[in-house]
Amino acid sequence: MINKLIQSIILLLEQNLSAILDTPVDQTNPSLTVLPGKFSFVPGANQDRLQARAQQLASERDFNQEFFVKILAPDVAKSEEIAALAINIIITEKEFLLGQVNRENKATYQTGKYVSEIDITEFQFLEGALDNSGAVINFVMKFQAGGRLTLAKEAGPAEVIEKVVLNEPNVQ
Repeated sequence: MINKLIQSIILLLEQNLSAILDTPVDQTNPSLTVLPGKFSFVPGANQDRLQARAQQLASERDFNQEFFVKILAPDVAKSEEIAALAINIIITEKEFLLGQVNRENKATYQTGKYVSEIDITEFQFLEGALDNSGAVINFVMKFQAGGRLTLAKEAGPAEVIEKVVLNEPNVQ
């Protein structure tokens, strides 16, 4: 549900970290990827709040979805440098990123009469973990985004189900 946010984060990180990511260390270029994780509806929040809109039936549900920023680097120092800068960029550009995905690049998907719309209202850093057991250092940072998913169906014009003719009583 947060693909547009992930794409915006990737672009922002590439723009700001390209000098570091393009500089080889011990003949290995560091790399950075952003991946989606577990999606879930928030228990008890907006449980299928059904509402009638103009020509639509809609249900709104709050959701959370994890995402991960994964850094591969040749050593712990380079991994830590990239991780610290990536967290800084993502957190300090939070308002810009939320504005971009909710106004400029809103996620709205439609097929026929069904429309899904995603509003991302927040995201936060949760934790990070360093794995230096292999030849390449792997640092994974876990974030969580939250928002609202609106599920709508166009109602279409009202239809006649059954026409009933009433006999008028004799009026005297």
